[in-house]
Amino acid sequence: MFVEQRYAGKSNIHTSLCILFVNLTHQKRKRNFLRKEIYSNFVIVKALFLIWTLLLGPVFGDRVEFDKLVHDFGEISIKDGPVSCTFTVKNISDTPVAIFSVITTCGCTEVEWPRTRIQPGETGTISVTYDNDEGVHSFDKQITVYLSDIKRPAILHLKGVVQNKKKK
Repeated sequence: MFVEQRYAGKSNIHTSLCILFVNLTHQKRKRNFLRKEIYSNFVIVKALFLIWTLLLGPVFGDRVEFDKLVHDFGEISIKDGPVSCTFTVKNISDTPVAIFSVITTCGCTEVEWPRTRIQPGETGTISVTYDNDEGVHSFDKQITVYLSDIKRPAILHLKGVVQNKKKK
């Protein structure tokens, strides 16, 4: 490096320490630059993914569209007992679509869905009931929906916070 050339021929400890310090500082700046570069690339990728999801929204395979992908119950009381919601799926294609299977992540969530094909332009309803008997906690339950002629399943979520009492 230029520092080594500058101090060439001088043999004292001070010079050696200066060279070592400058080299370490340069390496540290280089590492910090790489970290910033990696972080900024990560932020860009994350932003692109967010834009992609917002643009596609709840449309799957250009065949169906969900009214929502997440239902947030907010804060609920443990005394409320089971809570329910519905997800509406609309066939936006020109051929019938079938919901083959709906799988939940645990036994505390029950689902009902139409067993017949959803005709073009029509809607079907997936009804979900969360038992709310697991005590005080926050929850995020996943519901996986498998549809005909669509390679990736639709992932729906139920979330909320179970409290001893509802906050007013």
